[in-house]
Amino acid sequence: MFNGQILKELRLLNGWSRDELAKKMEMSEQSIWQFETGHTHPKLETQFRLSQIFNVNFEYFEGESSKISFERSAIAFRNADATSKKTISVQEVYLNTLNRYVNYLENYVLMPDNFINNLSDKVLELFISKTSISDIAYIARRELNISDDNSDLMFKIEKSGIYVIERMINGAADAYSAWSKDFKPYIVLGREKSSVRRNFDLAHELGHILLHKMVDFDSLTKEELQRCEDQANLFASCFLLPEYRFIEDFKMMVGTKVSNPDSYIRMKKQYNVSIQALEYRAYKLKLLTPAQNSYFYRLITKKNYKIIEPLDKEIPLKLPGKLKSILDVILSNDLISLEQMLTELRVNSDFFCQLFSIDSEFFDKYRINQNISDLSNIIHINSRKF
Repeated sequence: MFNGQILKELRLLNGWSRDELAKKMEMSEQSIWQFETGHTHPKLETQFRLSQIFNVNFEYFEGESSKISFERSAIAFRNADATSKKTISVQEVYLNTLNRYVNYLENYVLMPDNFINNLSDKVLELFISKTSISDIAYIARRELNISDDNSDLMFKIEKSGIYVIERMINGAADAYSAWSKDFKPYIVLGREKSSVRRNFDLAHELGHILLHKMVDFDSLTKEELQRCEDQANLFASCFLLPEYRFIEDFKMMVGTKVSNPDSYIRMKKQYNVSIQALEYRAYKLKLLTPAQNSYFYRLITKKNYKIIEPLDKEIPLKLPGKLKSILDVILSNDLISLEQMLTELRVNSDFFCQLFSIDSEFFDKYRINQNISDLSNIIHINSRKF
């Protein structure tokens, strides 16, 4: 029997309102509402059209709704999005759907020890005991073994046990993060960011994951939400730019021209961090006066660096790779064929591409059974089947 809740989930998964879906289906918004609420069931030809739009099989609509794996209050949104009901609903459905398929894939592999859970427990103890965020960031950086230039930040965060995904995010959010009920941490990054700005987003969301694991964001006032944002920003700044190295490099590379954004270009290349984030760190360390800080931002505006900075197009963008690696291990080792997986899940490969933000060409080699490199040194194979 047609499950209207499934239709609602798929609609929200795509970020569409009922009216937007109705226009794609060339029917009334009321009809979509009736399908979702179970007042009426769509005709077979309508159901077939829906399956085409959402890249699922006809039978997908007869399945069960996704298990609620995330409390809405556990999602760390930026302030601008915390008040947007549509944004929250869309991302909540996305996380629940994503976690459902991640759990499915994990049944085919034996994942490495979840290092991030141990680190988060350690950090929470330190945070509760009033250890400074600067010291916590230093400890986290050391434990994750981040390279001096932050070039391996994405890889080390994924390796720690965090799932990182990029997708178009409705609203003003650059990124958001959350812990699932089964203690899996996720970071969702927006697209169309430079590599260096993405690094700050990653570090910022890592700050939320480590510092705010137990926070009920729904219960916070606007001021308390802003305090959490400030804490995550401070964590990111200290994490990416450790004081013990930063001050020495700042004096050597920036020198006395601290208000000139172009003076920070060498440091940007050294740390893979934006010019504005570098100056922010320097200002917090009292390496600039308030007047110098103010003049710096006037020049940022004048040079149009708020939109694009020097080196933004030269520094390559790092993409998440963990989910692709898991799929690669499963499919290249014939733990299940691509066709069997898609049949079992009642979706087509485009559904996976959209959910995991994978290029459609990724699955081509598994359709023609070409041999590819073994990644079992990254993720150990588990012979158990789902």
